[in-house]
Amino acid sequence: IMRAHQNWLPGAKPEDTVLFFFSGHGATDSKERNYLIPVDAQIDLLEDTAIQMERLNEILDDRERVAAKKVIVILDSCHSGAKVGQKAFLVEGKLLDPLFNDVEGRITFASCNRDESSYENEELGHGVFSYYIAEGLKGSGDQDGDGYIDADELFTYVADSVRSWGKQHGYKQTPRKQNN
Repeated sequence: IMRAHQNWLPGAKPEDTVLFFFSGHGATDSKERNYLIPVDAQIDLLEDTAIQMERLNEILDDRERVAAKKVIVILDSCHSGAKVGQKAFLVEGKLLDPLFNDVEGRITFASCNRDESSYENEELGHGVFSYYIAEGLKGSGDQDGDGYIDADELFTYVADSVRSWGKQHGYKQTPRKQNN
């Protein structure tokens, strides 16, 4: 994933929009560094096999490397992650916060608030948040019927749909957004 960022991000032009989408889990190591955990990561080798969020931020925020004026970050992952230790996994509540950077041109969507879980549903074939992102982009997110789906429309559709799904299934999941 990081190699792909190194290879294709420099090709983004100012008029382009860069999209980083991650669905999965996160962890914090013994040095309090936060990571996104891809499917092939090794929990005992996080530094070498996972995505360190601080490094991801550096890449996405580097305007010499990424000329695109718009960067969208979508995270279908809980804000709490496993804290890697010898005896146990402890819950940490601010795992994804580093990707909620206050950077001009960046919009960040996350599937839930800090104290919530991000749910999956076998019937939907995805995480609930990812499912409604896809549905919104297929057209359901076009709130004003103009044929275009902007970030605010998409987020409103997704947030309303996820909260409604949660209420129907006895869960609380409140998507979160930050944009500048």
